Amino acid sequence: MILTNWHVITGAPSSGKTTLINKLAQLGYHTSSEVARDCITKVLARNHTLEEIEQERLQENILNTMVEREKNLPIDELIFFDRGLPDSLAYYSYHHLDTTKVIKACQKFHYKTIFYCHSLPFEQDTVRIENEAIAQKIGEYIYDAYRQLGYKLIELPVLSVEKRLEIILSHIEKT
Repeated sequence: MILTNWHVITGAPSSGKTTLINKLAQLGYHTSSEVARDCITKVLARNHTLEEIEQERLQENILNTMVEREKNLPIDELIFFDRGLPDSLAYYSYHHLDTTKVIKACQKFHYKTIFYCHSLPFEQDTVRIENEAIAQKIGEYIYDAYRQLGYKLIELPVLSVEKRLEIILSHIEKT
C-alpha cells in the first residue's frame, strides 16, 4: 500500500463536503472535486433523468474514474478530496453490488487523513439521487467502509463552515 499526503472529506449526501472543498480551494489548497457528481452530471446531460440512472453502471463508472484520477496524482502533494475510494465501497454495499473490485482498488493507496462530516439539514439538488432517509443510511455505510479499511476518522460535527475548516486545518498542521 502506498502512503499518500491526500486528505479526504467525506460524509453522507448533503453534509457540507463540497462547501468545505470549495473553501479549501479558495484558500489556495489543491482540491479534487467529487467524481460522482461529475459522472451524474454527464449522464443527465445526455437527456436522462435521475430515475433512469442504472446504479451498477454508474457506480462502476465512478469507481473507474476515481482510480484513474488517483493514478495520475502526485502521492506526496497535499490534496483534499471530495470523497475517496472507500465511498465507492459504501455505495457498492448499499446497492448490493459485488465489492471485490472496489476493495482491491482501495488497497493501492492509503489516505493520510479522513474527515467525516456529520449530516446537515438535507437539501435536494439537481444531481442528488437520494432522499433524506437514504442519505442518512448511505452516511452510515460510508463511515463503516472507512472503518472496515482501517482508517481512523476525524469527525466534523454540525458546525459552521469556518469552525469545520479550523478543525481540518489544525489536523493538517500537525501532520
